[in-house]
Amino acid sequence: TAGAYAIWNGRAYLSGVETEKALRGRGIGGWLVSQLAGCLAREGLAVELVCRPEREGFYRRLGFAPAGAVYRCPV
Repeated sequence: TAGAYAIWNGRAYLSGVETEKALRGRGIGGWLVSQLAGCLAREGLAVELVCRPEREGFYRRLGFAPAGAVYRCPV
């Protein structure tokens, strides 16, 4: 699954990307993200996401590039 959790000010923010464990490694997650990003881009939206450092390689292979850092408030 892949979804845009927010669309605001000309930007679509992707989140919730998950592939069933038994189906991982087959390109399904990359295909879903690419299709969703392409659809949103064709609507004129800039597509962005926040991911964990260990997932950066996955998104870089799909054409995403780092564009900053996220800061978290300690709980």
